[in-house]
This record gives sequence, C-alpha cells and structure tokens, in this order.
Amino acid sequence: MKPLIRYIDKTLAVAEMEARKLRHDPTELLTRAVQPALWLLVFGEVFTQVHAIPTGGM
Repeated sequence: MKPLIRYIDKTLAVAEMEARKLRHDPTELLTRAVQPALWLLVFGEVFTQVHAIPTGGM
C-alpha cells in the first residue's frame, strides 16, 4: 500500500508543478494544445507517402 501512496504523492507533486507553470505562462497551454495537432499533420503526411505500413485502404 505504501508504494501506491508514494506514487500518488509524486504524481500530485508533478501535477501541481505543471499547474503552476501554466498559471505563470498561459502561452504554454496554447503550445501544448497546438503541438500534437502539428505532429499528427506532419506524421500523417509522411505515413501517407510511405506505403510500408498496410492501412487497408484507409
């Protein structure tokens, strides 16, 4: 039970640090929201051109 409590405690500490960072710099939130979309766009285009991965016509 103790390892679970330690894990939760550390997780909450990291979450608190991230929340403080976002409060300090709200543009970070925008960056974190846009970055995954950019990665999907870039890798989506790359994987569309590379036919090494069978997608079944998707």
